[in-house]
Amino acid sequence: MWTAQRRPRIFVTQPVSETALKRLRAAAKVKVFPDTSRIIPKRTLVAAVRQADILFCLLHDKIDRAIVTVKGSGARKLAVFSDPDCPYCKQLERELDGISDVTIYTFLYPIVSLHPDAARKARLVWCASDRARAWSELMLRGREPENAASCPSPLADNLVLGGKLSIDGTPGIVFPSGRLVPGVIARDLIERYLSERTPSG
Repeated sequence: MWTAQRRPRIFVTQPVSETALKRLRAAAKVKVFPDTSRIIPKRTLVAAVRQADILFCLLHDKIDRAIVTVKGSGARKLAVFSDPDCPYCKQLERELDGISDVTIYTFLYPIVSLHPDAARKARLVWCASDRARAWSELMLRGREPENAASCPSPLADNLVLGGKLSIDGTPGIVFPSGRLVPGVIARDLIERYLSERTPSG
């Protein structure tokens, strides 16, 4: 619980209205990145995030662009930028498969320069009636969805979002603490980062 002596520190990395900023500043110490319209260098972002208690981040209002997979209570959260043809992404999915009580937001992030067929597969998954199941079947069992890929998809927007977060490869993992991890990591490390809190000094 926050007190008058210990107000939360909020780091804002997306454009918000003056009214919203006024309300935030009434209850917290707010740091706004100087130019929220440009790409934030990863080193700068991570350094600032580690000094904050709350990250009002670029993912905040982008969840409708992600596949949402809820496991168990879904109490813990993480976001993953993933390419359906990326072998390391498939390894990560096997690690994530053994983790419970988590909500995973998967942002489809096909890198067509490396995997020319990835965008097609990503659209198939996005247009499936059960996106979470279609993603799991594709990544863990190699089964492509049988539906058409005719619906609007967020792929182009996800690539822009990933660029702003300095996601330059897949998988890219974003933890609640603000930690950005490139590449596949083991289950025990995922568990540790899920429970990680930002410093409160």
